[in-house]
Amino acid sequence: MPAFAFEPPLPPVPPDAFVQTVRIREEGQPIGSATWSIPSIDNGVLQILTLDITAGHRRQGNAKRLLLEVLKQGTAYCKLKKKKLRKAWILVQHKEQVIGRSFLTGQSFHHVSTISNLLKDQDGLIYVRAFD
Repeated sequence: MPAFAFEPPLPPVPPDAFVQTVRIREEGQPIGSATWSIPSIDNGVLQILTLDITAGHRRQGNAKRLLLEVLKQGTAYCKLKKKKLRKAWILVQHKEQVIGRSFLTGQSFHHVSTISNLLKDQDGLIYVRAFD
């Protein structure tokens, strides 16, 4: 069963802004990581900055487990601030992350916006999941 490591761990007193990397390990070996943040102007909105599983460990449910752990950490952070996690969002590449877009849709994220020419030779797509 995978284990998780948190860098840094959630603080007892939440700072105004927070960034955390969640690493997923299997048999002691790292198999993926995700980085998320909540900015100082916080309305319960979490941004997933990165979400990656190493090639040999994809399509085994690890990305889903990692995403759920990120959302649990975000929910716990919001509770420390006496707020509710309302939304999570992530920016993905239009051409290179077709499988990632499908994964996000399967995890209740919805494409809400396209930023044309944000990335080299491709658009950036914003996917959002609402909790309220």
